[in-house]
Amino acid sequence: MGERGITLVELMVAMLLLAVALIGLAASFPLSMYGVTGGGLQTVATGLALEVVEQARRTPYATLSTLDTGGSAVAVSGYPGFTRQVAVAGYDPGGSYSPPAACDPCPCTACTSVTVTVFFTGQQGEVTTTVSTVIGQ
Repeated sequence: MGERGITLVELMVAMLLLAVALIGLAASFPLSMYGVTGGGLQTVATGLALEVVEQARRTPYATLSTLDTGGSAVAVSGYPGFTRQVAVAGYDPGGSYSPPAACDPCPCTACTSVTVTVFFTGQQGEVTTTVSTVIGQ
């Protein structure tokens, strides 16, 4: 006996399987958008931090302390929802660092650390991005 076509039950099962697959796919879109949006915000925050690091590199060494925000986060103009905190401090390599014998004086005695922290609110709450650099005299 040859069968021709499909039965109504087979068609209903195929439609049910297709519906389950499409619902699963549709449910993944909001999660994907959160990831893309969060990545974009993180990229902006990193760019804002690197902007201050580049500014610090162009600043004369004696006036680096003028970049320090005194421990408070300052709003970034043109970027609503982003704040930035800059800390300028003497650099201490810590750990087991010992300068080579040929270094006289130690190059680290004339170094300053510039740390920039950018704060913003993402889908999962407040997010921070920190970039640090060491600038020598």
